[in-house]
Amino acid sequence: MKAESNVKPVVQFEILPYEGDDVEVLFYENVETLPPTEDREVEAEKYSYDYYRLIIRNRQNLEATIETSFDAWLALVKEKEAKESIQIPTPEGRLTILEDTMNFILGL
Repeated sequence: MKAESNVKPVVQFEILPYEGDDVEVLFYENVETLPPTEDREVEAEKYSYDYYRLIIRNRQNLEATIETSFDAWLALVKEKEAKESIQIPTPEGRLTILEDTMNFILGL
């Protein structure tokens, strides 16, 4: 996901408490300083970056585990986000799409 903020991420990832034994791991990449605009000449610097979110069960040495294989974790969370963004229609939705397509083809 793309984000803009007045706060620049200074780490590649951070682990935050979530619910129960779970934690939220936020991964950051492509951090860029945005050029000033007319609207924000007096404002603080603004940053743009991509971030990815993963909810997992907390475990011992999680931070070290992520640090040692950061690229693999980042690839995993990107793949997970890509799969979640694909909307697979329900069987009823598929039937509706099929009916609409047939009506279009048949000119109904």
